[in-house]
Amino acid sequence: MRILMVSRTPFVHELGGGRVQLEIGEALATLGHQVEFFDVVTAFGGDGVRRRDRFAPLRFARAARAFVRQSPDRWDVIDADQGDLPFSKRELGFRGVLVARSAGLYAFYREFKQLERRRWPERIPGSWIGKRIDRLGADRVFAAAEHSMRLCDLALVPTREEQGFLTRELGLASRCVALPFGLSDDRHDAFAAARRPASDRLENVCVAFIGSWTPRKGAADWASIIRLVRERRPDARFLFVGTGCDGSEVLRDVDDVDRSSVTVVPEFASDDLPGLLSGATVGAFPSYVEGFGFGILETLAAGLPTVAYDVSGPRAMLGAELGALVPVGDVDSFARQIVALLSAEPDTYAALSRRCVATADGFRWRGIAASTADAYAAALATASDR
Repeated sequence: MRILMVSRTPFVHELGGGRVQLEIGEALATLGHQVEFFDVVTAFGGDGVRRRDRFAPLRFARAARAFVRQSPDRWDVIDADQGDLPFSKRELGFRGVLVARSAGLYAFYREFKQLERRRWPERIPGSWIGKRIDRLGADRVFAAAEHSMRLCDLALVPTREEQGFLTRELGLASRCVALPFGLSDDRHDAFAAARRPASDRLENVCVAFIGSWTPRKGAADWASIIRLVRERRPDARFLFVGTGCDGSEVLRDVDDVDRSSVTVVPEFASDDLPGLLSGATVGAFPSYVEGFGFGILETLAAGLPTVAYDVSGPRAMLGAELGALVPVGDVDSFARQIVALLSAEPDTYAALSRRCVATADGFRWRGIAASTADAYAAALATASDR
């Protein structure tokens, strides 16, 4: 099949949104399919990645539409992130399969934005009028995402919870498929090579978090979590990787007495992550909404027992067997779970680490790519002209 991947997020391995389509596209190519990519950098050049205003996604959608219209018969499948190509196939002049893909369903993120405005208004930057404009832009982006789901031939989502929502709310049961995200075989091998013995990790007493420093990822909760953990384990250290901001901004959110225990790595090359996690003891993700959670998958692949808030994406990986999900926003339970893991007996910790690796091993791109190709083929057989 000839496939076009479309995303307003740059196609790089370090960014979760674009990373999904980049890596599934790479895996599809190894199966013999022809895959092309169109992202914000393709659309706007180098300056495209610096467009941060709320209306940039809508400009990207228009640019993607113009690109497709130039040669709509060039592809059998167009796989676009939700809202990035919110047009009918007639508008696009396209006759193949139009896919709307979720790397985190618009409705779940919209619900979080409402929570964020109520709970942390002081963390939303900008003037009153600026916030109103941002809200208007966000509402339009969410509306475009829903519109793209209604128009698609095939909706691809990472969890059964998202599939259930689209089935109930939009009636997409016959054209919605749940397929998780994964890691390449080489990526799994890199984490395996970097893993250190359980005894070394327990001695190191390090809690690792991978993600941007935002309220959605738990930035407002970390001060309490760190304080509660260090009350019980004063030797605990914290490693924050990929925060997207410098250490001073992160440390402003941490109590003065705890700052010396925190190490911040604002940016990292994807290939460096296995080494960065090699000495950590526990993964921790107090995220309020996650489409799937590459960070969690990678801490599991690194053999790190991992604690997360009980939300859709983490639930797809951290089930009852790993017992590492706590109620959303419950920082006391979150900290207690971390302390229990840091204080585990070596044999208990080693067994749990092996279960983490086994869980991560079930998420591999080559198998997911094969299932994706099957979903494309089934949709091609029944695609309409909507």
